[in-house]
This record gives sequence, structure tokens and C-alpha cells, in this order.
Amino acid sequence: MCGSKISLNQDSTCSNCIESPTMKTRKKGLKPIIMGLCIVFIMVGGVTVFLHTTQSQINSSNTGYELIPEVVLSVGVNHVMLITTDGNLWAWGSNEYGQLGNGTYEDQSMPTLIMDNVISVQAGNRNTFAIRADGSLWAWGHNMFGQLGNGTTVNQHTPVHILNDVIQVYPDFELTMAIKADDTLWVWGHNSFGQIGDGTTINRYSPVHILNDVVTASSGFLYTMAVQSDGSLWGWGANDVGQLGDGTTINRLSPAHILDNVVAVLASIDNTMAIMSDGSLWSWGDNFGGLLGDGTTTNRSYPVHIMDNIVAISRTAPHSMALRTDGSLWAWGGDYWGELGAEAPTAQNSPVHIMNDVAGASFGGNDLVIIQTDGSLWGWDLVYPGTLRRGEISIKHLDPVHILDDVVTVSAGVYHSVAITSDGSIWTWSADVYDDDWRNRISHNFIPVRVFD
Repeated sequence: MCGSKISLNQDSTCSNCIESPTMKTRKKGLKPIIMGLCIVFIMVGGVTVFLHTTQSQINSSNTGYELIPEVVLSVGVNHVMLITTDGNLWAWGSNEYGQLGNGTYEDQSMPTLIMDNVISVQAGNRNTFAIRADGSLWAWGHNMFGQLGNGTTVNQHTPVHILNDVIQVYPDFELTMAIKADDTLWVWGHNSFGQIGDGTTINRYSPVHILNDVVTASSGFLYTMAVQSDGSLWGWGANDVGQLGDGTTINRLSPAHILDNVVAVLASIDNTMAIMSDGSLWSWGDNFGGLLGDGTTTNRSYPVHIMDNIVAISRTAPHSMALRTDGSLWAWGGDYWGELGAEAPTAQNSPVHIMNDVAGASFGGNDLVIIQTDGSLWGWDLVYPGTLRRGEISIKHLDPVHILDDVVTVSAGVYHSVAITSDGSIWTWSADVYDDDWRNRISHNFIPVRVFD
């Protein structure tokens, strides 16, 4: 699964993860909503959203976009992408599918220059998507279902051109979405349940136009959600547990209207959350382990009210989290890894308080990391007992561990995490240390090492 990240600004807003972005862009005259697949932390007309995915809104002075140049960080399953303030794109990590884009399939332990004039990047599930300053979208890496969008299913180890005039891109495991400057939504890749939304179940290897007037989108497991500029929410694809929220469990091959007055949506494995214009949080779909937060474990095929005064949301497989206007962080769902914190050591089907003074958070395979408003970074070790390789022991921190100070951006990947501090330096740490035969994990490494300035 893809990692997550958040980006902080001096005005306490955030933008972009699975987009991870300290780079923000604002389309003149529109309130941008940014959503994605690793963690995103954004402000939309007073509502902030931090998601389980990375997306980015981009900029080009000749298309009405205004760039705020900052370092942009995106962590994928097993690789890292970084845009420096000069627009250069750097990569390091695993490269078995060509996801680094350096023309090889060899892993890289040091940052390697990939492209220039880049303003947004998304490190996805062993592939990468980048938007350049002219609005062109480029992709490389894993391409089994045509999710790169270049008309083939062949992996690519160098960047290939996909679309022009793109302002947001949303890579998922087997499907990709993009919003163009004219607010049209384009989708391509895996389509076995109609998640592309073109009325078929045929995989698409090139971008297909689906909707107009779209301001944000989010894809879950085999289904897709999108918000139009009038606040209407639309969903399509798999719906076996009511994850679309249309009151049925019927799969939809084309967009179906779900709700109005929506400012943010987050599609996850088999359930969905949305923030309304009044700050209320609604949830629906699979409710195993109390994941919806409505006090039950009953699946819901229609939206149910969960909380009020919400500015940010995040969901990963076993649990959900929400940030309120007062800076308090709340969580519910499974607590197999201790991710709900010391105050809630068991599964919860209603929101429980986790921490105060939270500015943002990021979730990876083994880490939950949180940035507080003072810039301090804290981490939980999320380990599922008994599943460490074939191990018999497990180690986890129910209380947060202090990692760094003066942090402005963090992204937790599946096997590693990366943070940027206010002086522009890049810090990283690996998830786990195992014994000699790789049977038991003997420690969790929260010790950051500086890797890039």
C-alpha cells in the first residue's frame, strides 16, 4: 500500500501526499480541493482534509495557475520522489519496475536526478506520476493494467508523456485519475468493476473522459468517487458493501449521484468518508471493526453522520482518523497495531480522543507519524502481533515516540519514512530491524538520518 504524507505551511494549511506536497497551487477564482492515495493535508474554503493518498494541484502561469515554490516530497510503496525548489525531480529506493525513472531497473541508495521543471509528483504503487510546469503529465514504472496511460501494459523505466494541461493526478494501485485545467476528469487502468466509469468493464490503457466540472476525486478498492464544483458527489464501480453510498449494493458502471454540499471525499478499501460544507463528517460502506465510527459494526449503503467540526480525515485498512477544528485528533476502528494510541488499546466503533495540537499525520505500513503545531514529530510503531514475517514476538509503542523537531513535511511509506525540517534538510528512517534469520523483528527504528540538503 502506498505511504502517506502531509505538508504544512505558515498559514497552517497543507497540500498534497501519496501527493505529498509542500508545493501548493491555487487556481485563480476557484477553491481547490486536493485528494489522493497516501496522506494529504489540505485547506478548502475553511475545511482541511488529510487523506490516505497523495495528489497535487499544479500550476502554470500561462494556464491561470499560481505556483508556490516549496520542496515537494512523495513516498511510494518502496521508493521516494523529491522536487527541490529549483524544480528538479530526484528519486531513490527500489526500482524493480522502473519506478525511479532513471532508465534502469537497479535500486538506488542515493538521490538520482530524473527530470527538471517539475511542480508536482506522486509516488504510487511501484510507479510514479509527475506534472511539469507546462501542465504536461509524465508517468513511469509498473503498468500491468495500463495504469500509466501510455496505451500499453509494458513497464516503463523512463518518463513517458501521457496528457497535457493537467492540474491534479491521483494514482491508485491499478487505476489513475487526472483533472485537467478545464476541470474535466480523465480515468484509465483497471476496470473489472466499472471503476473507470465509462459504462464498460474493459480495461483502458489510455485516458478516458468521464466527468466535467470536477474539483477533486478519490479512488478506493475497485471504485471511484468525485466531487463537482457545485458540491455534488458522484460514485461508480464496485458496491458490494454499499461503499458508493447510493442506498444499494449494485455495482455502477457510470457515475451515480450520492450527496450534495460535499467539500472533500476519501475512498478507501471498501468504505468512504466525506466532509460536508458545514464541517460534518459522514461515512458509509464496510463497517468491519467499527471502521465507519457510527457506534456499530453494521455495513451502511447510505451516508451516516459521524462527527462535527471536522477539518481533516484519514483512513487506512483497520482504522479511521479525523482532525477537528480545535486541533484534536480522533480515531476509531481496529486497534490491532496500537494505532489508536494508549488511551484506546482495543478496537473502537465510535471516535476516541488520541492527541491535541495536531497539525497533520501520515500512515505507512508500520508507522503512524504525527506533526504537532509546534513542529515536533511523533511516531507510533504499528505492528500486527504475530505477523512479523513468521515471527513469534511483536514490538509496538502504544505511546508516541518523539522523532524530530521543526518538521514541515512527513511521509510514511510501507518500509520507511521521510521528513523535511524547516531548514530544508531531508531525514529518513527505516521501519524495522530483524534478527539474523529474518524470523523475528527485534526493534523498530525511529532514529532519523539526514540524507539530503
